[in-house]
Amino acid sequence: MATASRRTTEGATGPDRLPSTRCQFTLVPPRHFLYPAILLLLAEEPRHGYRLIEPLTSLGFGPVERPQVYRALAELERDGLVRSWLEPPTAGSARHVHTLTADGQHALEAWMSVIAQERACLDLVLEKYWYCNAHRLAVVKTAPGESALQTRPDTADESVNGSGQSPEVALTSERHRFDVINDRSAVVVEARSSIGPIAFGTTGVRGWIDVELLAGLVAVDSSPTAWLEVSLEELSSGNALYDAELVSRADARRFPTAAVDLHQVSRMGDGNRYQLEGDVTFHGVTRRLGGAVTAALLDERTMIVTGEQTFDVRDFDMSLPTMPLLKIYPDVRVHLHVEAGLAI
Repeated sequence: MATASRRTTEGATGPDRLPSTRCQFTLVPPRHFLYPAILLLLAEEPRHGYRLIEPLTSLGFGPVERPQVYRALAELERDGLVRSWLEPPTAGSARHVHTLTADGQHALEAWMSVIAQERACLDLVLEKYWYCNAHRLAVVKTAPGESALQTRPDTADESVNGSGQSPEVALTSERHRFDVINDRSAVVVEARSSIGPIAFGTTGVRGWIDVELLAGLVAVDSSPTAWLEVSLEELSSGNALYDAELVSRADARRFPTAAVDLHQVSRMGDGNRYQLEGDVTFHGVTRRLGGAVTAALLDERTMIVTGEQTFDVRDFDMSLPTMPLLKIYPDVRVHLHVEAGLAI
């Protein structure tokens, strides 16, 4: 594949240009990615070598050069994973057509398992990034008149207000409603399968949180309430086949959302960790379930709630996918990151 120096940032999110240092991190394909990528495209349909260039480039890892593709095809054919034949010419010279062998199909399945494991590792990195900002702020006991929310010394962000000080947090007992900030909230559903972890994610989170705050903490005896809703049709794994199977099994056409209706909150210890109980609705079925979350005030107008919980989809009358060579297990782990802003 193309070298890092020729990478483009097209389609990437974040800064357009990184600082000019030796410590660069740019978008590059996994090692030997060209081989499984070619096998995948040939599994879709037999192709001429030159007709692999554009779809390989469209996978997003930068430009692909024709000599690379023909060299990889020759190596795959030498290993018995690809076979080719000459197609009678319609105009000009005859061209080789390439397709998978049975061994090539088995190799593709094995390579996809490796890629799934690599993706699971990258998903873990992303999840940790999403949640690190929530855990960066710790609620601590303070003396009267001091801010109840302070930045941990090892992660203090001097850009908060230009002086390195934590933002002001209201200490008075007052009821507040926070509306979920859609593009800064996320749900990741991690499923186990016979080919490795499969993660579905979305920022399609909507809802609100209504709480009374006391010294920066949720007053659990004031009956906090919340409503969260997730669009199932927006959940995506990056694999169209898996996504279509999820939509089908979850019957997302009839039941397009999953929802959480919070009923009860209790504090776990003296900090900002809470045990929740509420109604979870999924696949048209409602169950009363519990779980633990961390809730913190980022500033006087923003609340962050994070947590994770394991569910058995059979409790919601959802049948498991039945796909060739793929078995998905019923227990799924749901990771939640919600940022909510003070309602005006």
